[in-house]
Amino acid sequence: MTQTKLRPARVRTRQSAQTATEVGYCKPPKKSQFKPGQSGNPKGRPKGTRNQKTILQEALNEQIAYLEQGQKKSASRRELVILKLVEKALKGDARSISVLLDKDAAFEEDSSKSVDEEKASKEDIDANDKALLAELFSTEDEEGKQ
Repeated sequence: MTQTKLRPARVRTRQSAQTATEVGYCKPPKKSQFKPGQSGNPKGRPKGTRNQKTILQEALNEQIAYLEQGQKKSASRRELVILKLVEKALKGDARSISVLLDKDAAFEEDSSKSVDEEKASKEDIDANDKALLAELFSTEDEEGKQ
């Protein structure tokens, strides 16, 4: 018969003072931790700062005066970029032609989707309206007979 040694039972105790002040991975010193309600970035992003999308939109929508065939005209930068793209495509620039045709196809696709959605919504509205009208008239007829 062999004797087995029994281990002493583990007793859970409160953390000692030494383990509470332990510093290491994911355990920063207590004095350098953020206090409740304190932000890690107190100054933060200033209010009113604009992102790149906003800056680009403002730059492209800005109106510019230009000369066309001796006449002074005004247009947005966005319009002028598109006009320049069309002009280069007409001169035979392959890249401009490709970009222009891609944009045109995307616009055509969007417009065809919106027309299909509009037709579908009209059909849905008509079917729903017919059902409501039929229900309304049937209840009026029943009330009139009583």
